[in-house]
Amino acid sequence: MFHFTVRGGKTAVGVAQPGTFQMRAYANLSDAVDAYVANLNTHPAYKVFRDQRAKLRNAGENLDGYALANTLLRYSELGVQYVNAVRLIMRTEKLMALDEARLDRL
Repeated sequence: MFHFTVRGGKTAVGVAQPGTFQMRAYANLSDAVDAYVANLNTHPAYKVFRDQRAKLRNAGENLDGYALANTLLRYSELGVQYVNAVRLIMRTEKLMALDEARLDRL
C-alpha cells in the first residue's frame, strides 16, 4: 500500500499485486483516510484487528496503534515487512501520541 499526490491535488492509493497494479484516486486526503478506515472496519482480513480493538475498548484501555499494527499482517503481501514499515513511520513521525486523540463529532 502506498499513498502519493497526483496532479490536481488528488490523493492516490495503490496496491501492488503479483503481476498487476491497482490504484484509486481520491479528491483529498480525508477521502483516502475514510476509505482506509472503511476497509479496516469491514474486510474479513482485518477481523483480528477489529477483535483486538474491541477487547481494548471493552477493558476501558486506550487503543495502542503500535500494538494493533501487528494485526495487519494480511493488509499487504509484505506481511511482517509492512507492519515493520508502519511501525517505523509511527516512531519516526512520533504518531503514538495520537493514540489518545479524540475526534469531536459535528
